[in-house]
Amino acid sequence: MAVAAIALVTPADAASRSRRSSASKKAAKSRSAAAKTAAAAAATGAAKTTTMTVTATTATAAMVTPKSATAATAPAVGRKPGIPGKPSVRADRAATMRAPATTSTMTVTTATASATTISVVVRRKASHADAATSSAPRGTGKVFLYAEAGSNLRRFGSLTSVTLTLDRMKKAGMESLVLEAKPVHGHVIYPSKVAPRLGEWDGFRPDPAFDPVRTAVVEGRKRGIRVFLAANVFTEGVIHRADNSTTLGLLFEGKEEWEAWNYALSGAPAVPGTTETARLAPMHEFRRTLAAYVSPFHPDARAHQIRIVKELAAYRPDGIVVDRVRFSGIESDFSPSARKAFEKHLGKPVPNWPTDILTWSHGADGLPKYTPGPLFDEWLFFRSKAIRDFLNEVAAAVHSVDPAIVIEDFTGSAYSSRGWND
Repeated sequence: MAVAAIALVTPADAASRSRRSSASKKAAKSRSAAAKTAAAAAATGAAKTTTMTVTATTATAAMVTPKSATAATAPAVGRKPGIPGKPSVRADRAATMRAPATTSTMTVTTATASATTISVVVRRKASHADAATSSAPRGTGKVFLYAEAGSNLRRFGSLTSVTLTLDRMKKAGMESLVLEAKPVHGHVIYPSKVAPRLGEWDGFRPDPAFDPVRTAVVEGRKRGIRVFLAANVFTEGVIHRADNSTTLGLLFEGKEEWEAWNYALSGAPAVPGTTETARLAPMHEFRRTLAAYVSPFHPDARAHQIRIVKELAAYRPDGIVVDRVRFSGIESDFSPSARKAFEKHLGKPVPNWPTDILTWSHGADGLPKYTPGPLFDEWLFFRSKAIRDFLNEVAAAVHSVDPAIVIEDFTGSAYSSRGWND
């Protein structure tokens, strides 16, 4: 007997359905094969059960693969708990981006007593926020609240406000808090021995005797809420504060030599009849981004970040998130520290710095375009290795304090068509 129909519903985002065409065709072929298998089994007169696992991203269903019943019911394994990068703009996507793997079972029955039943297990592929249940040491929470330091300084300014926030999280079913302890400007929100403390933001002045980080960790644990502490590791300044448009951070307070340098054009469309030459300068002079980055190749700037994450580890949080552990874009970092480190990596001088790596010109659309130079590929490897080595340093520093602390990173690479990254 033939199976009447199989209607497969995945937990994919409705907004991503426009991207389903290719994978839907694969799924359709697999469902067709499944239907034929079921029909053949029904024709033998013996009722059989076939369990199949469907792995899907949030966008679409992927390939359908027959599995044993034991394998199909095994938990999906993903990464350790991930962290949404930006708090407010992504809050509305928490339910879809950070939901646990979903299982849906559907029964398809023929019109006879010798029925063939197909149970379809649908699992959303582990996203950046899904937990690896076999490795997460302190729970498997999926829904995170990311508290950016500036806009939430008042909410974490007293014991009453912290506990109120945590109680609301608990009531809403949120299982993990990510508290930004070191914002992009580098002034931390806790009493630090190595970094300046943020004394005021948007008119609010926190009590210097109150430690919001310690309070959040202690009170969160009482409520079964995991607490992660976030640090923007490769930024030490803002070119214009969000609350009053002034500069803030160590890069404007005596640590100018730490700053990353850009090699780029102005970023504006070319003016007909004029020419522009790319220039090499500290990145804040270009005034393209909010954040001012440090050079990962400056030893003092790098050591400063390691000391901060080690301070955060002393609070014994569930995890530490290193944010902005990256370069600001392809135009960075060409600082004197970067050149010195690159030449050491090569074992020889770079005579044409930085044009042996890349050059800039205006494209047909008038916008800046870069052309790789003879050392471009080696430069990309060198940059990538710097990030990897730094993360290894972070892991060693954190785990020297507490090996159970989970280490997360948010490494953005959302460069636009112009090559800039705000």
